[in-house]
Amino acid sequence: ALFYQGLGLLRTGLPKPATEMLRQALELGWALGHRMTALDALAHLAPLMSAQGQLREAQLLCRTSLERCSPSDEAQAPISGLILIPMGMLAYERNELQEAVELLEAGVALCGQLGNLYHTLAGECALAKVHHARGAREQAWNALAAAQDLADRSRNTRRQRMVRMAVADLQLREGNVAAAKQTFEEIRAAVESSVEGQLLHARLLLASSHALAALRMLGTVEASCRSQGQAGLLVTVHVLQALGHRANGGRGATLEHLETAVSLAASGGYVRPFIDGDA
Repeated sequence: ALFYQGLGLLRTGLPKPATEMLRQALELGWALGHRMTALDALAHLAPLMSAQGQLREAQLLCRTSLERCSPSDEAQAPISGLILIPMGMLAYERNELQEAVELLEAGVALCGQLGNLYHTLAGECALAKVHHARGAREQAWNALAAAQDLADRSRNTRRQRMVRMAVADLQLREGNVAAAKQTFEEIRAAVESSVEGQLLHARLLLASSHALAALRMLGTVEASCRSQGQAGLLVTVHVLQALGHRANGGRGATLEHLETAVSLAASGGYVRPFIDGDA
C-alpha cells in the first residue's frame, strides 16, 4: 500500500511526499522479507533522491541494498536489476560513463529476465543517453529501438511516452531540432505539465532561438522545483537559465545562474547537467 501510494504521489507531481512513502515501503519491505516490493520502491526512490540533490545518499542506498542481496547469492539474480539500473543512472549524473554502461547493460538484462517492463524500458532509455554521451551513436539508437519495440508491444501509453521523450532528447542532442520538435508535439499534451516535459520544451525553445519564451518557462519550473525541494533538478534549470540569458545578451544574469548551478551541484557531485547543457 505504501509503495502504490508513493507511486501515485509521484505520478501526480508530488515528489516530496512520494519520496517519504517509497522510503517507508523500502524499509518495511526489507523488514518483512518482501524484497520485490522493497527493490521496486528503491528503483523509483533513487532517481527521486537524485532529483532532490541527494545523489551521494542515493548511491549509498543502492550499494547497501546490493550488499543485502549478496549473502543469499542474489547479487546476480534478476531481482538485483532493480538496483543496478538506478545505480547506472546515478553514475551517469557523475559522468562515470563506463561504469554507467556496465551497470545499465547488466540491469536491463536482469530486469528483462525478471519480466519488469517499466524498469527495462527506463534502463534502455538511460543507456541510450549514456551511449550517446560516449560517442556511440549507433548503440544509442539501437537501445531506443529496443525500448520502442517493448513499449509498443505493451500497448501502454505511459511507457510509449517515456520512449518518445527519450527519442526527442536524443534528436535534440544531435542538433536535429525539427525532428525533436515533431516528436515532442506527439506527446506534448500529456507531458507538458511535468517538470521533465517542461525542461525538454525549454531546451527546444533555446535550440530554436526563443530564449525569452524559454526563460519564462524555466522561471515556472524553478519555482516548482524549489517548492518541492528538488535541488538536483535545479542544477539543470539554472544551467538552462544561464544559456537563455547568454543568448539574450545578459552577461550578469548568465554568470549568476551558472554560479548557483555550480553551488547546488558541488555537494552531490553532479557533472552531466553542465556537459549536457553546452560545450
